[in-house]
Amino acid sequence: MVFKQAFQRLPPVARRDAVIEALLVERGQASFFYKLREAKRVRQLQSPQDAPAPVWELNNKASGYDFAHSHGVPIPRVYGQYADTADIDWTAAPAEFVIKMTQGTAAQAVWPLVRERDGYRDLLNGAPDVISPDDLALRIDALHHDEDATILMEELLPAPGNSTLRVPPDYKLLCFHGVVGLITVIGRTQRSGKRLGSRHFATDGTDLGNAVVDTLTNTRLPPPVHLKELIAAGETLSAAIHSPFVRVDMYDTAKGIFFGEITPDPGGNHVMREDVDRYLGSLWESAQHQLEQQAISVDIRKPVYGHHERRFPVVPLRAVP
Repeated sequence: MVFKQAFQRLPPVARRDAVIEALLVERGQASFFYKLREAKRVRQLQSPQDAPAPVWELNNKASGYDFAHSHGVPIPRVYGQYADTADIDWTAAPAEFVIKMTQGTAAQAVWPLVRERDGYRDLLNGAPDVISPDDLALRIDALHHDEDATILMEELLPAPGNSTLRVPPDYKLLCFHGVVGLITVIGRTQRSGKRLGSRHFATDGTDLGNAVVDTLTNTRLPPPVHLKELIAAGETLSAAIHSPFVRVDMYDTAKGIFFGEITPDPGGNHVMREDVDRYLGSLWESAQHQLEQQAISVDIRKPVYGHHERRFPVVPLRAVP
């Protein structure tokens, strides 16, 4: 108890570092913290000549929409897809809509917009300023770095009735090849990285408190209204991805659940409370085992014999001098 009280008095960074040190010491147990960093280290070995893991094609939001739609998971209504802002007819846009880059983070490359006077109010701008279509196009173009990225115009989804946010909360599902391990809701009010903290739930809806040690917990954020539907979507999509871990981002709205995006490599430290770290680590190892068994069943792990005769020779005893 004395140690726990002393631990709680540590500043957030020191508390995080203490958890990291403890996780690294106990190497004999499953650890999400370790598995995530191991996966990042392996990806750093990839050269430009290497083929990327197939899951990365789903990181493109348009490809992710195709994938989710093929599995019957609802996606937002898309009004148009454009190669450049010059192709957008702003006069034909509805009163409320979202502009989204197919490549880029949701915190930076998404603009939920409401028409006001001769322009638009950006709901994630943090200010009530009205932006002209020309200024909006300049802001979008400033983030249009990836030549493969396109621009989506889609419907602005309504926030659920239990939320005070203007935009629907973002539910991030940590998934392990058909199993959802953790649901985190993010309450973002500004694009500049500021947010109303996060809240973490088990798949039965239990509030897990400070499950993630190095983030601010906000108990005012709403629990998922359509919990079963969220979990079913996460299970379906992650089971169809041959990767032991992937994050499936979803929206829970007044109209039901909607797919957001597939995130193969989420950023952040992800320093979990010990019990959560062990549990998610065990799910990762179990998913990895299942995928290995699938590979074995189709002979991918089968040894490759050389070009010499396969059967080793047997010398009869009578021929031995």
